[in-house]
Amino acid sequence: MLISKRLQVAGCRFNYLEGGPEEEAEGLPPVLFLHGWACAAYPFADGLRLLARHRRVVAPDLPGFNQSRCSTVGWAYEDYADAILALARALGVEAFHLAGHSTGGGVAITMAARRPRAVKSLTLIDSTGLPLGNRWRVAGRKTLELFQQTWSTGLAPQHIPLVTSALGNMLFRTRNTWNSLRLPLHVDLRFLMPSVAAPCQVVWGERDATVPLALGETLAMHLPGAKFICVPGAYHEWSVLRPQLLADTLLEFIRAVEAASPAARPPP
Repeated sequence: MLISKRLQVAGCRFNYLEGGPEEEAEGLPPVLFLHGWACAAYPFADGLRLLARHRRVVAPDLPGFNQSRCSTVGWAYEDYADAILALARALGVEAFHLAGHSTGGGVAITMAARRPRAVKSLTLIDSTGLPLGNRWRVAGRKTLELFQQTWSTGLAPQHIPLVTSALGNMLFRTRNTWNSLRLPLHVDLRFLMPSVAAPCQVVWGERDATVPLALGETLAMHLPGAKFICVPGAYHEWSVLRPQLLADTLLEFIRAVEAASPAARPPP
């Protein structure tokens, strides 16, 4: 079960989803999940709810998006990263498994590089981090992909929260939303990637046109020891549209990381 909560931290009134198993094992770090540009945490709720059967999950709306209220005009990835880290500290979360989709992935890379001891594993899902370039070219690719994705998934119900979150951000968080677009379009995070110490998996939709597969392969090459996974036939929002696959992809990697690291295992 996921519960929507709010907390005032670092000048931002955060809205976040939180949940976990009834009998949570002590010593197991929770999962911190970050959504992408013009989105929110709630479109990912189906997959995160499945994950929360096994592990505590915290999924905030990024600052300035959806119900996380603060002005983020002029913010860099570092500002988003510091705000999320402040939220984690306020929740008593000193270490966590980190996952980010799209622009949330760019924030996650920055967090993992700036606070390597806090991040136990890193999962990047169709992530930013390499510049996407001209906004009109990206918008054209995205528009075509949306039609293809909608057709191929047969109008899956998960499309509804994707649309409502995007419209809500563009209509009611307009300034924050459009000003933040410069990050995925123009910012190159390769200079930070050698500082990422956590085990990393990079997971990409084969048919992602928003952040094309070739960028994912390049991203993985610049992250030390990263594992690259291509999801056949999947588009940019597969992590919303295929909730079971999202939960399985995260949980299997987290368990593998903890199995390989005695320090990450719960006490007997």
